[in-house]
Amino acid sequence: MASGTAPRCCQWTDNGTNLSGATAAPLSPAGVRGRRTRFFVFFVSLVYTTCTHALFNKADELSHVAIGAAIEVHRLKRPGLIESIYERCLMRELDLRKIAAVGWWMASCG
Repeated sequence: MASGTAPRCCQWTDNGTNLSGATAAPLSPAGVRGRRTRFFVFFVSLVYTTCTHALFNKADELSHVAIGAAIEVHRLKRPGLIESIYERCLMRELDLRKIAAVGWWMASCG
């Protein structure tokens, strides 16, 4: 496949079929929206596969772990505590998940 071209399964013709032979719902005059949706999905998949940074997957995985840890702490401690307690609990949760993290008191320039 040449750079910048879609795979055959993603290339749609005007009559509602793609080049691999699959058919889509027939397009009515209001079906332009469906055509735009297919284009948008194709465009996003093309950008995602060709324009991602080399460290994107690592950053995505780390953010997934960090958000999961924050949700877990909030789920277990419930709302109503002061921020410093949540921060200490989050640092411990990240430590348990083997993610290195620094609290604000260590990162401040004082």
